[in-house]
Amino acid sequence: MATQMPLYRRMLIALAYVVHHVGKVTNIFWPTMRKILFWHPFGAMMPASKSKHPYLWRFVGGVLYRVALLPLVVMGAWLVMIYSVTHPPRQAIAVTPDQFSLVCRDVRFNSDDGVIIKGWYINSLVAGGPLTTENWKQRRPGVVLCHGYGGNRDQLLYPLGRELAQAGYDLLLLDFRGHGLSADAPVSFGTTEAADVMAAVRYLQSQSGVDEQRIGILGTGMGGYAAILAGPRCKGVRCVVAVDSYPSVPAVFENMAHRMHVPTELGTAFSWGMSAYFGHRLIDENAVDSSHNYTDRGLLLITGSRAESTPPADLEPIVAGAGGNIARLIVPGARDGQAANSPAVARMVVSYFDGMLIEQESHAKVVAKMPPHL
Repeated sequence: MATQMPLYRRMLIALAYVVHHVGKVTNIFWPTMRKILFWHPFGAMMPASKSKHPYLWRFVGGVLYRVALLPLVVMGAWLVMIYSVTHPPRQAIAVTPDQFSLVCRDVRFNSDDGVIIKGWYINSLVAGGPLTTENWKQRRPGVVLCHGYGGNRDQLLYPLGRELAQAGYDLLLLDFRGHGLSADAPVSFGTTEAADVMAAVRYLQSQSGVDEQRIGILGTGMGGYAAILAGPRCKGVRCVVAVDSYPSVPAVFENMAHRMHVPTELGTAFSWGMSAYFGHRLIDENAVDSSHNYTDRGLLLITGSRAESTPPADLEPIVAGAGGNIARLIVPGARDGQAANSPAVARMVVSYFDGMLIEQESHAKVVAKMPPHL
């Protein structure tokens, strides 16, 4: 009868097996790595045999080679990083409107620069109850919902989308370029995405029954930043709600560098590299300058009190630029990305849109009616 091999012997055999195969892999790759690290770039050894100090010259040659190679390595790593952040992985759509008793229609339209954008159009009449001849002819306000970086159209479906649809707003939820089911294109953290928002506004205004003069935009993160840039450029947009937005793209990378405990200058340099990639638009356009154009429409900024990527202090330049047509809400205890998920925030957003788009009151009067606490 065969006896079972002791555990320690089986572990030793497994270790020997691993060491054996690691050695084989090392024997294959080490000569190539040696050529890259120690040899001349053109494949010839450093001419050390004719020198009085061969090892010194070989050492000096290796150092010079590394110094010459370092800028190329840094540039390559820089380009890889820029490509990775401008091409985030796509997330599959996990939630659909029918799960919240909302009937939608798949839509497709072109952005201002030709990129194909896809999304959902939700008719509020279907969400509000049975259709009649009178309410079908009634012109309704509409809201464009814009998701954040790396997300897709289902990000704002609940609770914000459902609450708005049930309150009587027609909705257009879009996938930004390079996200969801929309066409491939580099992502610029909201600058070029503003063209997607403008195209979405025009598509929503073209729907029968939608009042083209009573349109709102709601976005979170990158979508909020794109909404701030696009709002003053769209006719018929009376108000914009931006959740967890930021004053500029460089501010995003500076905050990221601060959280990673590296010099903020690295974040600034990275934003300059991305700006050069997009033709300097990321530096030339920002939410602070755009806020000066909100003299005839409202702007509501929402962020969490414990947000790190978009701290409340970063909103101060936007608040100062927008003058009186601005309101700011800080959600107590909310971290990054949590402010938009609160049912209390959703109800307050609906109240804000009611005042701006249905009652069509002044921004100051609407803000005065908003609840002081969530």
